[in-house]
Amino acid sequence: MEVITKENIQILKLTGSVLQSEAEKFETFFKNSIEKKNTNIVVDLTEANHICSSILGQLVFYKNSVKSTSGDIKLVIVDEDLLELFEITLLNKVFHIYNNLEYAIRTYQ
Repeated sequence: MEVITKENIQILKLTGSVLQSEAEKFETFFKNSIEKKNTNIVVDLTEANHICSSILGQLVFYKNSVKSTSGDIKLVIVDEDLLELFEITLLNKVFHIYNNLEYAIRTYQ
């Protein structure tokens, strides 16, 4: 997990299999972001190929939390299987999903 700040946007880059073992770091990132009101967030999943259900649940929870501070969480997904997971779970209706990081960033500007 890597965090990059670009202007007023935080980019959370996740790679490989995003598992329960990363939940604490994931939670810390979002809590700190909300506390500091840095809630324009892009979760970059371009190098991820799996995401566990607990991380999906956290994404939904924090989506609602950042929304209350006028922020948003946008996702970048290129893996077909991962995209299908978001479609099957209807999370593609909850999140704005892009296939290009730069485009996702530009939507905040």
